[in-house]
Amino acid sequence: MLTDEQVYEAIAQMLVQCEHKQVAYEPVSARGVLIELGYLGADIMQVLQHCADGGFTYCLDHRFSATHFDPNNRDAVNGMVTDYPEQSACYWGPDQLASRLQCLTNVPYQYRNRSRV
Repeated sequence: MLTDEQVYEAIAQMLVQCEHKQVAYEPVSARGVLIELGYLGADIMQVLQHCADGGFTYCLDHRFSATHFDPNNRDAVNGMVTDYPEQSACYWGPDQLASRLQCLTNVPYQYRNRSRV
């Protein structure tokens, strides 16, 4: 189990990794970046859960439900649909993933926005 500070540091490391990937504009997923950084199993899930709790709720990971608006779905309540995306739908441009991580409401500013690389 990671401490809060270790979770914040993992997110800060994810942001640095996104910046490195920006050079070749390699698509990234939050799970994939954490794996590249050496995180495993329960630690990955803890960091991803923290991201979800902080507001990254759309296509974060295949194990987290994503709620989105679908005006054509008559069975949805007010057009809102909740489903689990395929992992292939959870890839972002490195700048896009970084932007989502920088907007997490439950990570202190100094971890989300410190000088990188």
